[in-house]
Amino acid sequence: MADQQFHSHDQPYPIDQSSVRGKFASNIGFLLAAVGSAIGLGNIWKFPYIMGENGGAAFMLVYLACIILVGTPVLIAEFAVGRQGKTSAVSCYKVIAPGTPWWLNGLLGVLAGFVILSFYSAVAGWVLKYFMIGVFEGYGAYNAETSGGLFVGLITGFDQPLIYQFIIMALTALIIYFGIEKGVERAAKILMPLLFAILALLLIRSLTLKGGMAGVEFMFKPDFTKLSGKGVLEALGHAFFTLSVGMGAMMTYASYLDGKSNLATVGATVATLDTVIAIMAGLVIFPAVFAFNMDPGQGPALIFITLPQVFAEMPLGRLVGSSFFFLIFVAALTSTISILEPVVTWLVDDVKVNRHVSTAIASFLIFLVGIPACLSVAEGGALDRVLFTLAEGTYAEKQYRFFDILDDASSKFMLPIGGFILCLFLLISWKRQSALQQVAGEKGNPRSIILNVWYWLAVTVAPLGILTVIIFGILDLIGKSPFH
Repeated sequence: MADQQFHSHDQPYPIDQSSVRGKFASNIGFLLAAVGSAIGLGNIWKFPYIMGENGGAAFMLVYLACIILVGTPVLIAEFAVGRQGKTSAVSCYKVIAPGTPWWLNGLLGVLAGFVILSFYSAVAGWVLKYFMIGVFEGYGAYNAETSGGLFVGLITGFDQPLIYQFIIMALTALIIYFGIEKGVERAAKILMPLLFAILALLLIRSLTLKGGMAGVEFMFKPDFTKLSGKGVLEALGHAFFTLSVGMGAMMTYASYLDGKSNLATVGATVATLDTVIAIMAGLVIFPAVFAFNMDPGQGPALIFITLPQVFAEMPLGRLVGSSFFFLIFVAALTSTISILEPVVTWLVDDVKVNRHVSTAIASFLIFLVGIPACLSVAEGGALDRVLFTLAEGTYAEKQYRFFDILDDASSKFMLPIGGFILCLFLLISWKRQSALQQVAGEKGNPRSIILNVWYWLAVTVAPLGILTVIIFGILDLIGKSPFH
C-alpha cells in the first residue's frame, strides 16, 4: 500500500525522472548492494587489526557468535521495517505505527549516516592515496621509519587529505545521482564481483609466502588466554557495526525491494558473505605479516604502516600492494554509497526534493562537515596548527579531536541506540504476526521455527547485547571503563 504513494520507475514520460523513486531491477542487485554496504573498511581494515590486538582465533570465535546472536537478527529487522514501509527510514516507522514518535529513530539513523560519512570518507581517501602510491611509485622505499613518516605526513597534511576526501565524495555522489537501478545496483554488480576476484587472488598469493602458515595458525588456533574482557566487548560492538545496521542503510535498501524474498534468508546471506570477506581479508594480511616477521598487534597502523613494509620486501610487492589498496578502495566505495543513500532518500521522500538536487545538497554538506574531521585526525594536524596559531598556544598533551568526536558519537551511541530502539519497536509497536509475515515474504511461512527464533533473538538477546555496548560506551566516556 505504501508504495502507491510514490512514482514507479517504469511509469512513462513526461514524468521528471529525477523525482522517480525507483526500485531494484533484480533480487541479486539488491543482495549485492546490501553486501556491499556491509563490506567496507570495517572488514578489511578494522577487523584484521582488532583481531590482531586480541589474540586472533579466540577473538574470531566470539565475533562469530555475536554476528549470529546480535548482528544478524537486527539486520533482518531493518530489512523487514524497510520493505513494509517502502519509503525513507524516517517514514517507514510512520507507515507501520502512525501517530507515534518512533519515526525519530529513523531520523537518528539518517543523522548517523551523515556523521559517519563525514569522517569515513577521510579514511577512504587515505586508501585511495596508498593505491596511487603503488601505481606511480611502488612501495620499495618504505621501511619502518619511512612508512610511518608517510602516514603521519598524510593525516597531518592539508591539501592531500582534502583532495582525496573530495574525490571519494564526488564518486559516491555520482553513483547516487543516477538512482537505484542505474546507479546503486549497476555499481554493485560491477564492484562486488571485482572485490571478490581481487581478494581471492591476493589470498592465494599470501598463502604461498614462505612462513605464511604461521598467520593461518594465528587465525584458526584459539588461545583464550589472549582474549580479554575488552576483546569480547570489541567483538560484540564490531559484529553490530560491520553489518551497517542502526543508520537506516539496510532499511532504505529494503524499501526498494519487492515482497517475494524471504528476508531471513537474505539477512543470513549478507551476514555470511560479510563474515567470509572479513576472514579472507585476515588470510591476506596475517600470512604476509608473519612471513616477514612483523607484529600482528599493530592496531590501526597495521594497514597503513606495517603492510607497505611487507609489500616492499615481497616479490611482486608493487602489484600485490596496489591491488590490495584498490580492493579496500572498492570496499570503501560500496559502503559510502550505502551511507549516502538513506540521507538522499529522506530528502526525496520526506522533504520532496528531487534526487539530483538532494544528492548535491547532501554530498556538499557532508563534505563541509568532513573538512574539520579530515584535518583533526592526529596531533600536529592542519586544524591544530590553525587553532593553536590563532590562540598563540602550545599543543595539549591529549586532545579530544573533532574526528574522534564524530567517530565516538556515531559508533558508541548513535548506531547502538538506533539498533536498541529498533528492537523495542519490534517488540512493542509492530504486531508479531505482521513482522513475521513481512520477513517470510509473500510465499513464506511466518510460523516456521527459524523465523520465530529470529524474533526471539531480535527482542531479547540482541537488545541486551546492544545495551551492553551502550553502557560501556558511557563508562568509557566518563573515564570509568574497567578496561582502562
